[in-house]
Amino acid sequence: MKQMKQKSKVYGSSVTMKFIIAYLLTAVLLIMSFTLLVFENQVDLIGENALLRTFSIGREINAVMEEKTGYEELIQELESKKHLNIEYIKIFNEQNQLLAASDNLPMAPVTPDLIRSIQKSLTKRDFENSGFHHELIFDKRLIDIYIPGPEGTFIVIVGISIEEMDRRMSYLFRQSGLMTILVALIHLIFAFFTYNALISPLRKVLNLLTEISNGNYDVTFPRHRSDEFGLITKKIEQMAGSISSVHSEARNANPLSGLPGNIALEREIQKRLQTGNAFCVLYCDLDQFKAYNDAYGFSRGDEIILYTRDAIEKSISRSHARNCFFGHEGGDDFVIICDYYDWEKISALTVDEFDSRIEEFYSEEDRTRGYIESVDRKGKKQKFPFVSLSIAVVSNHYRKIDSYGQLAHYAAEMKKVVKGIEGSAYKIDRRVN
Repeated sequence: MKQMKQKSKVYGSSVTMKFIIAYLLTAVLLIMSFTLLVFENQVDLIGENALLRTFSIGREINAVMEEKTGYEELIQELESKKHLNIEYIKIFNEQNQLLAASDNLPMAPVTPDLIRSIQKSLTKRDFENSGFHHELIFDKRLIDIYIPGPEGTFIVIVGISIEEMDRRMSYLFRQSGLMTILVALIHLIFAFFTYNALISPLRKVLNLLTEISNGNYDVTFPRHRSDEFGLITKKIEQMAGSISSVHSEARNANPLSGLPGNIALEREIQKRLQTGNAFCVLYCDLDQFKAYNDAYGFSRGDEIILYTRDAIEKSISRSHARNCFFGHEGGDDFVIICDYYDWEKISALTVDEFDSRIEEFYSEEDRTRGYIESVDRKGKKQKFPFVSLSIAVVSNHYRKIDSYGQLAHYAAEMKKVVKGIEGSAYKIDRRVN
């Protein structure tokens, strides 16, 4: 239950949630910006098209004004041209006074804006190439055309209905809606592929790491990807294997020396036997160690065991042997596994290193005498020399060895031989049958 809560907490503030929130905000902003841009562009285009249409209407009205001189006659003629979609007609003089208007047009006050437009039209300011002034009244779907009369004595204001504007605006809304849906769909597809390509693999990697951190090293590792996530998964698998091996060795390690124990040593020997390559196993055993323990105590004896460990490790390092495995069977028994051509150098260095400082573990009195006094296994007081190191070496170089048990049997025989040599010594089994 605690693990599930922790997992939920991780996902609550996970990359997935951050990605979803960031992507949604980005997508909404992009969709809104794109839709607004398209909408404004289309609105401007509709307005420009409407204005272009008014240019041709204005020229036609100019032609009518040249033929008709009376105000009422002019209004009637313009109203008869239904194709122009004229909503109203107003005629003002240069004093901004209303001279005539359509029958359907209610009387309205003359506003300052209207006066400015009339004066601008009479003076023909800002006409550019149109020949008349015009104003777009977008909310009423109208365009007011200000056409000055001959010699600028009056101004005709014609309100033209833009009948197609509503239809175009309706089409614009539909178009904008479809574009919004299309862009949103594209974003959803992109988000789907992004999630599968990035977020989903990240969550799988997180799950793998969570399992490994909980001590489960037998998790299933997906192998179908060949990209960076596939490489990461492969590295995690290798890491899990390494951690599993370290934990396994740690459980089997000797508590005093911290070195791999019997199980790890047997596994390493079996592995080398299967390869068939020539290798050696060096069994390192302390002589006169029981007498030292009896005289100085077990804690001092442990110090010699650790000293022996350090001496062997230093010798292996100085030998530059690359394919060594060093373990501790227990008590005063150490084991070195190495290639055949490295055994003699390692043995010689180990014996020299061990003997160089072993006397430091004795009292000044014992060092002066050159021996210690202790009791033997029968309870009799005896003189014992200083602790020495015997190294019995067994190899498949001289004869075939089929099993770990067979190798251990040969090693036991060689231990008896080496222990018969006075002081620290090493010897390899060269028997061929």
